[in-house]
Amino acid sequence: MKNRREVLVGMAAVAVTSCTKRREGPEAGPSDCSATDTNIEGPFYRPGAPERSDLDQYGDAGTPLSLVGQVFEKSCAQPLPGAVIEFWHANPEGGYDNSSPEMRYRCRVTTDDEGRFSLNTLLPGRYLNGEVLRPRHIHVKVFTPDGTERLTTQLYMVGDPYIAGDPFVMPSLVLPFTGSETTTMAVKDVLFVLT
Repeated sequence: MKNRREVLVGMAAVAVTSCTKRREGPEAGPSDCSATDTNIEGPFYRPGAPERSDLDQYGDAGTPLSLVGQVFEKSCAQPLPGAVIEFWHANPEGGYDNSSPEMRYRCRVTTDDEGRFSLNTLLPGRYLNGEVLRPRHIHVKVFTPDGTERLTTQLYMVGDPYIAGDPFVMPSLVLPFTGSETTTMAVKDVLFVLT
């Protein structure tokens, strides 16, 4: 029987799949990735988030986290310029801003001509879901340029000790990163592939 560490290492090995599949060189094409898995919206979504790509602006203590990636239509061969991505997550202490006009840790980011996006924020905190802590996660919605919602999902971080016990985590949504929770963290090549 595997212990918790062996399970987490195994999850890390399969984490680079649909939403984080790495594309390298001109040979990358439709067979290199599949549609990003959906995940629950959760109870804390607020429409109307402001357009911005930097959420580390409130003076909160926490670990800087950056995400860089692209949005694609149906395969990794067709980038989607002008897609709008909504990100929202808990603050470093594990609380959501559900009422303030600042809409802290909530934003909309529009992809460039190559479907690329970036986000700078702080690592989300954990919070109780019943009697169990949820792993750190970032909520995501992706809309086409005409405003059609095409994806709702969540992103998780490799190595979080609460992944194994969370009913919502899917291995394809667990992101590898560089750095550490005590310094800075960066996630590169996050691909959102729409169905």
